[in-house]
Amino acid sequence: MGVHRIEHMFDQGGDMHTQQTRQKNELRSTVPAQTEAEDSRSARAALALAVLRKAEHQTGAIPVAPLVRKAAVQNATTQNVTMQNAVTQNVTTQMVQRPAFNVPHQLQSLLPGGLKRGSVAQVTGSTALMLEMLAAASTTELWTAIVGQPHIGILAAAETGVDLQRLILVPNPGPDAALALAALLDGVDILVVGPMAALLPSDRRRLTARARERGTVIIATSPWSGAQVELNVTGVRWRGLGAGTGRLQSRELRVERTGRGNAAQRAIMDVVLPTGPLPDDCALGIQHTAHEKTPNTTQTNPPLRLVG
Repeated sequence: MGVHRIEHMFDQGGDMHTQQTRQKNELRSTVPAQTEAEDSRSARAALALAVLRKAEHQTGAIPVAPLVRKAAVQNATTQNVTMQNAVTQNVTTQMVQRPAFNVPHQLQSLLPGGLKRGSVAQVTGSTALMLEMLAAASTTELWTAIVGQPHIGILAAAETGVDLQRLILVPNPGPDAALALAALLDGVDILVVGPMAALLPSDRRRLTARARERGTVIIATSPWSGAQVELNVTGVRWRGLGAGTGRLQSRELRVERTGRGNAAQRAIMDVVLPTGPLPDDCALGIQHTAHEKTPNTTQTNPPLRLVG
């Protein structure tokens, strides 16, 4: 009896082992065929990637994508630099092609070539001389502006020849003078800056650079550091009056020129206003040496006497 029971137990154990094997076989038979295909595809992809890496290592090849991106960045940078250079060259070419502004014929010896675009000219000592220069330049239908010069004579400007229809007046720009001048530099050809325009040295430097970019001429009637040309009237003499008779016909200005570049050599010249044919008895010339002080311009008239 006991022996039979032990054999039966072994028989059950054999049946259990057989049952587990059968279950494993059933599980394997239930795995989809797609899993084997995916495993095969992954294996082939991994093999191809390994072969590619080995080939790159042996031949020293470098991935192409980074080079393409780097080349694109370099091309974009080169195009931007080229466009900036083209714009700068275009502005410079336009400034070179546009002629300089005319000046009164009596000032052509002091200002050979006229008023160059983008330059700063300082004119002090005579408002009339500034108006004559403005009138000579405005004959070509240019826009002009006078800022910070509240005592300018509109009638005198019109009689001199300034085109009032193309003239902008800002007598007192106030604390925003720098902003007003910067805005006008973009729209006018000649900008006159008077003493009432309160500017700092840094403001003058920025306005000078902006005028150079825009091709606008600045005429300053007060000291302007960095001006290319400085014209200073040191003496005035009236003409037309006799010994108690006659009318004022013209006035003679003694103009001293200094500056930088071609105007670095100091020169002195007598100019008659209003500009026009010079009197026969007036021999005017330019001098490049130091000039003596302005002689006394007062005339000795006979004493007044009671008539009638």
